Amino acid sequence: MRDVTVTAYLKLVFPDPSNPKDLRAFERVERNRWTAQGLFTKGKGNNVPGVVGTLWAAYNGVAEMVDLGRNRRTPDQHLEHIWFGSGYTLKVRAFDMAKKQMEVRAN
Repeated sequence: MRDVTVTAYLKLVFPDPSNPKDLRAFERVERNRWTAQGLFTKGKGNNVPGVVGTLWAAYNGVAEMVDLGRNRRTPDQHLEHIWFGSGYTLKVRAFDMAKKQMEVRAN
């Protein structure tokens, strides 16, 4: 999977904000894309032969960013976020986008 394809995938997972004047939202989206792209190459398990450079590595980068992120105050809040909250929603969207990318390649 080339970086261009990873970039396109991450744009699907982290779409541009609906309000083009919201600079903070754009910064947050870009930071998330940048972090997930870094984890695509350096994330846990993404250097295993057969995983390197694959769509699974791209999805895993997003999941690792959500699961290991330190953006909650307490462990309970963190677990709530990754299992039921917006972190869970993001991982589901990332998985759905990966499935759609696979369907496009299969046809």
